Amino acid sequence: MFPSPGPRWLNVALLLLVSCGTAGQAAPPPAVSQPGSSDTTHRAWVDAVRAGDHAAAAALIDPVLPDPALVAHDAVTRMQDYLTNVASPTGVLQAVTLLPVAGDVGLSVWQFAKKRWCYRTTLVQRDARWYVQRWGQTSQCPA
Repeated sequence: MFPSPGPRWLNVALLLLVSCGTAGQAAPPPAVSQPGSSDTTHRAWVDAVRAGDHAAAAALIDPVLPDPALVAHDAVTRMQDYLTNVASPTGVLQAVTLLPVAGDVGLSVWQFAKKRWCYRTTLVQRDARWYVQRWGQTSQCPA
């Protein structure tokens, strides 16, 4: 005797129903794309730059800048060159220390084997989100 087509048809129908029901739903954005405070945004930015994560860095750049993806790409690429190039003047990265954001400015201290560099992150708040507006080396390095 042949098996009844009823249960197989029902299984296929249920599978299609479940597949169609979830197909239009977008995955939630990564946690880094919606930080809630200036300190959280600053930490996420430094982590993305240090890790070489272009996408995470780009998600944190102020969207009103002319080319946010390019700004993020340049920052990440430059730091990755310091971190990975054997001819880098910095030597090996030993530690990164973040100071609490004051107003709209966050400072990070990058301690390399041969150099100690400080970076200033200027942040801006738009629609209850914080973004990175500028990032670069600064001579205002805490003692």
